[in-house]
Amino acid sequence: RDASIRNFGFLVSKKKYILTMDDDTFPARGPDGKMVNSFLEHYRNLQSNSTPSFFNTLYDPYRTGSDFVRGYPYSRRVGVPTAVSHGIWLNVPDYDAPTELAKP
Repeated sequence: RDASIRNFGFLVSKKKYILTMDDDTFPARGPDGKMVNSFLEHYRNLQSNSTPSFFNTLYDPYRTGSDFVRGYPYSRRVGVPTAVSHGIWLNVPDYDAPTELAKP
């Protein structure tokens, strides 16, 4: 078994949203100790535009109370629709195999 069968499922799916998790992941807790609703967080990400052409040093300029920093081009502030919201493990970088082997 490998991930290619899951990728094939993504290709043939007619669903608007697909949520997939590895079998070795566990629910996360926020700083307040409460469980994080990862599905809701990813859904919110998909509803908000992205800024792929420039990096905004404020994490999400579209969140309430946030903004674009000085120098961010006005023509790029509208953003583009978000197509993928990809999460990673908390405090565990997702290295490729050669990089993982090279780490102490």
